[in-house]
Amino acid sequence: MQVAAVADVHSPRYLDEFRRSISDCHRPDLFLLAGDLIDSGKVHEYRRVTDVIDSRLGNEFPIVACFGNEEKQDIREDIVRLVGHRVKFLEEMTFRVDIGEARVGIVGASPVVVNPVMSNDGGIHAIREAFERRAERLSRLLAEVADTSTHTILLVHYSPLVQAVSESDSNTFSWWVSKIVEVAPPDVIVHGHVHNSTHVKVMVSHTRVLNVAFPLVNKVTEFRL
Repeated sequence: MQVAAVADVHSPRYLDEFRRSISDCHRPDLFLLAGDLIDSGKVHEYRRVTDVIDSRLGNEFPIVACFGNEEKQDIREDIVRLVGHRVKFLEEMTFRVDIGEARVGIVGASPVVVNPVMSNDGGIHAIREAFERRAERLSRLLAEVADTSTHTILLVHYSPLVQAVSESDSNTFSWWVSKIVEVAPPDVIVHGHVHNSTHVKVMVSHTRVLNVAFPLVNKVTEFRL
């Protein structure tokens, strides 16, 4: 199965470069969007990104996305209304793509929006508990899709690694991602957000971790399952 993926187009900032890059892509069986497709608040730019995909590659494949930190909570419903007919947004949800004998199960999650009341009243302990509950939910979803899929993908915006922004790039999962993948590690984790890592691909045990941030890789990332 051929997969294409991108994050951090920050349209309109990198839209022209994205358009040129996508001209070199093979038609995928699945296109993944790992957040920050638009600059903050510019809802209408999301359609410009999907129009580029469809005009260059066609529309005979699913587009599956999570939101990034630039697609803030208060505009996410507007984005879904705009492009939800073409893009499947995963917020602690699953999606499956079947191509031939390949059955690909995707679990997606957007960045956590921390409740200000929780931050003020409960402090770090309350925030950690919220992350732990979310990790448990995502872990269950990964285990469920693993039971019915030949390949599994975790789609998130932020890096799942301890650090990925310096010459000492880590190949260790952060504590809450470790909880997510403990029971059923995915085959691939696709993420963005980190624009200045020294690596775009690392292996953590048997899981391939791909940073598809456009400002880092300067192209649409393509890979096979």
